[in-house]
Amino acid sequence: MYLKNCKVNRRIFTLTVICALTVLPIYAAETSTNNEIQKAVIEMKMDNLSTQYLDEVEKLFYNQRDLQEYNTALKTVNYLINASIKYNGENHPQTAFAYIARARYYTELMIPNLAKKDLDKAFDISNYNNSNIDLKSNILTSYIGYYLALEEPYQAMKYIEEVINLEKESVSKYRELGQIYSKMKNLKEAEKYFSQYYDGIKDITNSEEELFNYHLMMAQMYQETKMLDLYRAEMNKAEEILNTIDKNKDELKILINTCKIQYFIDTKEFDKALSLLNENNDLISFAGKSYQKTNLIYHYLDFYREQKNENQFKKYASKTDKFYKTIPSESLLYLTLEEKQIDLNKDLNYFDKANEYANEALEKIETYKEFTPFIYGKYLRKLAEIKLSQGNTEETTILLDKALENYKKVAPESAYEFYEIYKNYAELSNQKGNYEDSINYYNKAAKIIKELQGDKSNDLVDIYSGLAQTYIKIGKIEEAIPLTNEAVLIKENVYGKTHIKTIEEKLNQYNIYKMAELQDEAQKVLNEINTIVDNDEVIGTNNEINFRLNIINAYVLIEKKEYESAIINAKEALKNAITKQNKQEAYHLLHQIYSKTNNKLKAYKYKKLFEKIEKE
Repeated sequence: MYLKNCKVNRRIFTLTVICALTVLPIYAAETSTNNEIQKAVIEMKMDNLSTQYLDEVEKLFYNQRDLQEYNTALKTVNYLINASIKYNGENHPQTAFAYIARARYYTELMIPNLAKKDLDKAFDISNYNNSNIDLKSNILTSYIGYYLALEEPYQAMKYIEEVINLEKESVSKYRELGQIYSKMKNLKEAEKYFSQYYDGIKDITNSEEELFNYHLMMAQMYQETKMLDLYRAEMNKAEEILNTIDKNKDELKILINTCKIQYFIDTKEFDKALSLLNENNDLISFAGKSYQKTNLIYHYLDFYREQKNENQFKKYASKTDKFYKTIPSESLLYLTLEEKQIDLNKDLNYFDKANEYANEALEKIETYKEFTPFIYGKYLRKLAEIKLSQGNTEETTILLDKALENYKKVAPESAYEFYEIYKNYAELSNQKGNYEDSINYYNKAAKIIKELQGDKSNDLVDIYSGLAQTYIKIGKIEEAIPLTNEAVLIKENVYGKTHIKTIEEKLNQYNIYKMAELQDEAQKVLNEINTIVDNDEVIGTNNEINFRLNIINAYVLIEKKEYESAIINAKEALKNAITKQNKQEAYHLLHQIYSKTNNKLKAYKYKKLFEKIEKE
């Protein structure tokens, strides 16, 4: 994917021939294809290849990306390396390009040590060819692509300054800088460099696809950082350009749909997400394309995970088996599925299963931790979050310390990853009862995210909510109120007043007003929520909202001693309960109501149901 968005420089089309065989793996079994490969090898002896011939070779391989054919592709690129050594010598630039090709192939398959080994070989060859600017530039660019693929943007940054010096006239350096800062979730810097990139390409003739890719990159960046008004503006521009492009329309439509699917999943607009998932399923109906099909399955997994639909999740997870059986056993590509399994089981409070998947992932990454400190740190953090959910503070501390140690190897403490880990330390300190430490960690996390994304970042909501709960625990409810109010304002800014995620935050606001004994304010918030729900104005659908509202309404009715109505609400909450934790809460509430009405039999029944989940 890294090269797909790049504008190809005709001076370095030799690399394009090889990269077409690697970054975009191929079906190479047919005789005609092998003939083209042999022709390419013979032409490697030439300093420059004709543009017309290279266009034909690119066309031959460009649209045949299918990782299920990795064995053939690997044989092909190995053949190219050996042929170049035979015809040109070990230290010839063409041999270096061949090593770069295999490195990008290994990067695509997420085999870090082999990718790095080939890049280092190419770099050594470049030292014998100091005057070959194209070779040096492509090696450095390949290092950047390698580290970005491994989620190691700070290591990618080490190479960008040299690329800028070598490509003084090229605007692609701004795109690369924008991509790196986007990976860092540094919105301010990413916007600056993407803007410079746009200025460089907007007036180029026949740049529709380049502009399409630019607006799509911007949309994805705003989607990830939850700047949804900006996301929608960029997506609209991308779709406008798509309507003017004649070629590859299905391919580009898939890219747009993929971005929109994730947006609708994130915003819990499940009907729209499912419609686009089915549309993409129709678009990916041609032969091959197993990688695109697998990516589509990943979105189905996100879709059903967000709905906490375990059965459908398992159904689609099993569909990836065919794909995973074809890739090398040492590949880290499987981590994508592993992460989704961890998150689903953690969401459902299946901590033993989540723990198992996290340990499997870490065992695999252990082999490559020298190359992947960020990925290693990320999964250490995930396991720490599971342990924390289980109340195991001792193991949580050890895991977070190890994750922090890995982050410090490659990134400054202003990095987004430190925001995440300080948030985890704050939650850990809360569970230990070290509330002052918790407040300190939350404030450190808030400072980082404000510097990266501004004071309206959606990530700040987690910090404000956590801080508010901490202040409540130490009896400073007056400190909690402005924090929860600010969290609601951010949600309204990001999603709008009637969106489900805003309503979730307003429920927190209601609870804090109740704790502060601000009855009028609490009732006002509850009335606003009920009005939106009753008028069917909620954007996004979620049983959790109905569950939470029924629980709250039941407690309000208990205060009014309207017990029959409270029971109706509590039972409705039970119907909407998805997780075991939700069910336990509903059982506890029903036990309380029936105890108040002296219905000892039903009170006992719900107490036993509550205790059964407690034991599980």
